[in-house]
Amino acid sequence: MKYLSYPEMKETEVDWEDKIPKHWKIVKLRYILNIIQTGTTPSTKNEDYFYGEIDWFTPEDFNDNYILKESNRKLSKYAISEGEAKTFPPNTVLLVGIGATIGKIGIIKKTASFNQQITGLFTDKSKILPKYILYWFLSKKGLIKAYANFTTLPIINNDELKSIKCIKPPIEEQKEIVRFLDQETKKIDQLIEKKEKLIELLEEKRQAIISKSVTKGLDPDVPMKDSGIDWLREIPEHWEVMRLKYLVLLNPSKNEIDEIDKKQNVTFLPMEKINTDGTIENNNVKEFNSVENGFTYFRDGDIILAKITPCFENGKMALVTNLKNGIGFGTTELHVLRTKKNIESKFVYYVLRGNGFKKIGETEMTGAAGQKRVSKEFIENYSQGIPPLQEQKSIVSFLDQEIDKIDNLKNKIQEQISNLKEYRKALITNAVTGKIDVRDMVEEEGLNDNAS
Repeated sequence: MKYLSYPEMKETEVDWEDKIPKHWKIVKLRYILNIIQTGTTPSTKNEDYFYGEIDWFTPEDFNDNYILKESNRKLSKYAISEGEAKTFPPNTVLLVGIGATIGKIGIIKKTASFNQQITGLFTDKSKILPKYILYWFLSKKGLIKAYANFTTLPIINNDELKSIKCIKPPIEEQKEIVRFLDQETKKIDQLIEKKEKLIELLEEKRQAIISKSVTKGLDPDVPMKDSGIDWLREIPEHWEVMRLKYLVLLNPSKNEIDEIDKKQNVTFLPMEKINTDGTIENNNVKEFNSVENGFTYFRDGDIILAKITPCFENGKMALVTNLKNGIGFGTTELHVLRTKKNIESKFVYYVLRGNGFKKIGETEMTGAAGQKRVSKEFIENYSQGIPPLQEQKSIVSFLDQEIDKIDNLKNKIQEQISNLKEYRKALITNAVTGKIDVRDMVEEEGLNDNAS
């Protein structure tokens, strides 16, 4: 769609915007915001303050959807009555003002509370609409960071926030901008949602292909037999049911590399460098002597598997290759599996990727809530139908090809989603800075939308 430009523009005195429509103004936030209020965190020692029905937002609740519908954690009415926290009315704009996610912004549609990393903005509706200021901040995340102080963490205090200058169209024009952006961003978000659903379906297909191939094989006409395992049921007649402890060496000792040069570089993998799609980011290198003690050892060709919740459930595992000097160390929250002779390592990797291993593993985790782990004993005693070596290789070859097709399609869809998000960002920026004239561009059904 081609948008019109404003007929007359004027130069500004701010370095982040060269021109705006002639009849627009630039004002400091202190003149258009009634209140700027930082949130609070009730004492976590008193559980009576939590687990209620009042939304209590933290930076983790912010995402691409700027409408903050529900928080992960809730406060009780008791926390409010005791003065441990305050509630804020609908249409309060919330801005993350401290930490790595500084500049994230959202708006609440019902009464809620928030923690001390977040600042609530209350507008004078006769001067500026909450939804307009939301869209304006969405277009100026970099500006928030530019005003922030950097010590241990980036932080912007309320006085600095008040001194930020904002572009202010006339109030009726703000309403039209908000209606237009609500209308257009809704269309974009619906497209994004459909594409994200496609990715979910592709991931389900990926999982189904893996599980079927490693439990039933590739030949649909092969004679079958009862495996004797409830969840596995029938397997090809010529396959053998075996426990993993007969297929792999679990957590091999690093004594096998005692003779290594202690100053030699090796790959180091903290948990965040292990991806849920089976890839690793192996560009993190450390000297052997700095990681020799207190970390998990592995080498090229080993399978690494996260054992702690939620990393195990999320599928953080990999068949590691291209390690620096063939050696790696990582977080202690890993199991390492090294396949024995006549076992294809990638076949075992795909077994671990299958639904059976994951679902049963989740039920067998032990430990306190939030610290549950998959035990060495569970892995060693997990039973699986195993085909001859050549068939293992055929299954691996088939899965590599099929998964490559799925991943390529997923990557294309992800790129489309990224492009849509960039388009949405550009549209918001152009509308709230007067680069495009969106007056009279709202479709008929959008005229009754709430522009507040």
